Amino acid sequence: MNDFTVTVAVDFEHAEELLEVLPTWERNKPSLFLRPWVLMISSDVGVRLIDITHVLSGFGVVPMMFRIPGKWGEDHRSRMLNSFLQISPHITTRHYLKIDTDCVAIGIDSWFRGMLDDDAVMTAPAWSYTKPAYYLDHLDSWSDQIPCMQNLPRPLREVYDETARSSRVTSYWSFIQTAFARSLAAICPLLPVPSQDTTMWYAANRMQAPIHRFHGNSGWLHCGSDPKRITSAVEKAMR
Repeated sequence: MNDFTVTVAVDFEHAEELLEVLPTWERNKPSLFLRPWVLMISSDVGVRLIDITHVLSGFGVVPMMFRIPGKWGEDHRSRMLNSFLQISPHITTRHYLKIDTDCVAIGIDSWFRGMLDDDAVMTAPAWSYTKPAYYLDHLDSWSDQIPCMQNLPRPLREVYDETARSSRVTSYWSFIQTAFARSLAAICPLLPVPSQDTTMWYAANRMQAPIHRFHGNSGWLHCGSDPKRITSAVEKAMR
């Protein structure tokens, strides 16, 4: 698993996060900076894009810039989420790494050795629930109209109030097989629910495509866009 592109979606809000965490990526995951990069750029990034490209150039990366078009969603959040799927036709490597800007690299660079499956359409940290549960109902209805899915079983789940329990993934970082993402983007110009990882996991599950759910420490800390937690984690990672 070394033929991959690093993809990051950036708007004004998340530009600050990316600038803060990038030094930890360079220090603890230097192999990322030997790969091609694509930045999906929202129209509101502004001058922060200059700062990001300056930092990346110092790490030896000249990213491809892709402006997120308005057709990728009716609102800003939808366009940002859709970018991680709709960028796939522009990726030339076998896989791409989707990574969030609130991820701090806390472990050594051998983080993906032994945990990735080259044949899996998704490799990502294991997760156990979908909330709100009705996202899966919407995906059931959507996929029932898609020829490659409609005659296959729906993913199993146990519903408790607003939460649906199932064996799924989360995607603060995830490796996506580019061919799978392209095929999904072709039948899914807009996400059926406002969750990129839920949609991709659901489609892969229903199409009976291989998914690799990783358990354990991958050397990343997902800080959930909590500024204090990000700062604290960055300080510890850089010691």
